[in-house]
Amino acid sequence: MLRFAAFEWRLLRADATLRLFGIVLTLLAGYALFNGTRWVGFQRETIATVQEEEQARLAEHQATIDRLAAGDSTGIKPWTNPAIPSVAGGTQATRYAVLPPAPLAAFAVGQSDLSIRTMPASPRAPSRPSSSTMKSRIR
Repeated sequence: MLRFAAFEWRLLRADATLRLFGIVLTLLAGYALFNGTRWVGFQRETIATVQEEEQARLAEHQATIDRLAAGDSTGIKPWTNPAIPSVAGGTQATRYAVLPPAPLAAFAVGQSDLSIRTMPASPRAPSRPSSSTMKSRIR
């Protein structure tokens, strides 16, 4: 049995097609890894953008609440008052549920471009960062 394996191995080594196939396979795997690494970087940038927007929005609402606590309610309408729990929980102070890329995401092949990485955690959530912001990050 070992004799047959050695004979087949010698035949494969003598064939130039195997070398060509090996080179093409290595190049394709390298390109896939490069592309996957760039895609994971884009996903991480998108998550960072969404989290920055969330922090800025929450800081703005905290400043409004502090202003209300000081007694200044000028220009604040009841439906935009972040001190009201239904307004805060429904639209203004919502958080994003974030799914960071897995450690081996650069090697993954599939529909990761279709899966959602960030999602507002409210039935009446604020809008996501604009698509122009996201598209500008695509290289």
